[in-house]
Amino acid sequence: MGYPLHTDRLTVRIMRSTDIETQCAYRNDPEVAQLQDWELPYTPERAAWLASQDDLDDLKPTGWTELAIDLDGTHIGEIPVCRDESGQQASVGFSLAREHWGRGYAQEAARAVVEDLVERLGVVRVTGEADPRNIASQRALEAIGLVHEHEGKQSYLWRGAWTDTTYYASTADDWRAWRDRPTGPPAEVTIEPVDSHNVWDWRRLETHWTQRRFVAPMDISYADALRPDIWLGGRLVPVLRGIRADGEPAGFLMYADRSPTMAVPYLWRMLIDRRFQGRGIGRRALALLAEDLLAQGNSRLWSSFTEGAGGPRDFYLGLGARLTGEIIDDETAFEFDLADLASCGSGVTAAATPPHPVSASTRGLANTIDEAAERTGFSGVVRVDQAGERVVDTAYGLADRAHSIRNTMQTRFGIASGTKTFTAVTVLRLIERGILALDTPARSLLRDDLPLIDDAVTIGHLLAHRSGIGDYLDESAIDDMTSYVMTVPVHRLATTEDYLPALDGNPTQFAPGERFTYNNAGYVVLALLAERASGRAFPDLIEEEVCRPAGLTATAFERMDQLPGSAAIGYLERDGLRSNALHLPVHGSGDGGIYSTTADLARFWDELMVGHMLGPDLLAEALRPHSEWPEESRRYGLGLHRHTSSERAWMEGDDAGVSMTSLHDPITQTTMTVLGNWTDAAWPMVRLLTDWLDA
Repeated sequence: MGYPLHTDRLTVRIMRSTDIETQCAYRNDPEVAQLQDWELPYTPERAAWLASQDDLDDLKPTGWTELAIDLDGTHIGEIPVCRDESGQQASVGFSLAREHWGRGYAQEAARAVVEDLVERLGVVRVTGEADPRNIASQRALEAIGLVHEHEGKQSYLWRGAWTDTTYYASTADDWRAWRDRPTGPPAEVTIEPVDSHNVWDWRRLETHWTQRRFVAPMDISYADALRPDIWLGGRLVPVLRGIRADGEPAGFLMYADRSPTMAVPYLWRMLIDRRFQGRGIGRRALALLAEDLLAQGNSRLWSSFTEGAGGPRDFYLGLGARLTGEIIDDETAFEFDLADLASCGSGVTAAATPPHPVSASTRGLANTIDEAAERTGFSGVVRVDQAGERVVDTAYGLADRAHSIRNTMQTRFGIASGTKTFTAVTVLRLIERGILALDTPARSLLRDDLPLIDDAVTIGHLLAHRSGIGDYLDESAIDDMTSYVMTVPVHRLATTEDYLPALDGNPTQFAPGERFTYNNAGYVVLALLAERASGRAFPDLIEEEVCRPAGLTATAFERMDQLPGSAAIGYLERDGLRSNALHLPVHGSGDGGIYSTTADLARFWDELMVGHMLGPDLLAEALRPHSEWPEESRRYGLGLHRHTSSERAWMEGDDAGVSMTSLHDPITQTTMTVLGNWTDAAWPMVRLLTDWLDA
């Protein structure tokens, strides 16, 4: 069989002399090379040995073979593999070009190589190593099933100094057990007291090596429970609970109960075994603990965590933890409302019940989408995630027709009115900090500008499309988006303040709050108010209030007259070269103009729905349907479209050269995104996916 290997997103093949240029490019990136073992500069002469692999079609029986990682035909990284003299032991490593970090490509490719080594080539032991400072590489080795073995002190000479090495390994049998372990949510999670009779059930639990600085192991915790610490002059009252998942020991937690020196229970320790992580077990265990503590008359639970890569910060904040602002013994303090924490056993942000199963229809969905793309001339990208599994991640058509550049999953697409969701979240975050309020009158910041806007219009009215202000771009009056021309020259709309002439002179349609009418002007006004209240330009606000906190690396406003090479051109029709450059503002504002990727939008939904972007009250307010929209068979919240009878929420964009939908369904744990780069490209695909979700 041999190489290449194919994964969901990647191809792993033998690296050849034709790859020397790209290998030198990423190896000479100082950030890529920072903790790697090659010397700089890395020259083509040093890479010339790759010519010896030009005739290979498989790994060498012994010694080193350099493998290339390809993404959509582009060489993005490497996996060196070394087999010992017997051919039955092998080591693996990985390096990636910096622009492809953080997307799981190294793990995906290395996992495929390890499986090939074990299952096809009969390798009995696989090893890997990393610089102890390279936490990302250690976490990647852990993710593919290797286990920390030892630290080698001053084990190799690296750029003039003797340096330590962290060693990982796994036998073939242990690796198969890791690969085949359950990964979905268990049917049952329970917690039970730990005492001398059952403590051995939990003694073998262990975290990944990179997590050990965040939590003490079971034996230390059990010792602390037997000989508790002194706190403020009084001895703590520890309560130790084992966590079982479908009857198997999966973790433990320990809290300090109320005492004369502890007014509120303190979550002291929590550990989920590395084999059980990522299945929602910790969340469900904490919800059960919250129920117990509520029954004992408590209302709050406090704790603290160590900051750092791979630490528990995101986990706790995702459960609704509120930071107190205190630093205790170098740890960040936080607290839970126990009623909120208990609700995580069944709420929209929890994974307490088994998710909607990945059905046979789901597994065949990719083929159905392929057929629909060919039939409808779809050009764009589709991504569907369900129950923690990415079931579709596919690109079609051309990003640049004139130069035959194909769309990929990294291509950035205009999202048109999908921008309104980002605008709403930005404004709501300013509200959380007291810079704005839902009842802030627009007039207080507009001052003498836009005199036709009713003085009673508030931020809340604008967010909910209930302001009644005149619209500069009334979509209900536009029959054909591809022939519409704006009333002001589009090249003059370069900043939000530049929109004032276009917004001015549009008479009020109805009294504020009277009814719902979708309104583009309202969201430009929101951007204007946000700028004036914060003193920051709106694109900077989107970056600082949404993209950076959510970890969105490919989402931003772009000028229509200087699109970067990563962005898809928007075309007016299914065929032809006419683009939307003359139909849209040269620089968008609160109602449109952002470019993004399916990966960023999937991450946005994750971060929004677990409470990382907004606190529980404002998130609930954004999701609450504020209006019925019968003409479109939907409801509307604050910047979010809502289903008439389910919990689904989505963003939607429809403009010249742009069509998109990104939807999240908390009940089925599904996120689906369709991004198209011609005017009506996305809608057949959106209907197909909606029908599939309804089935």
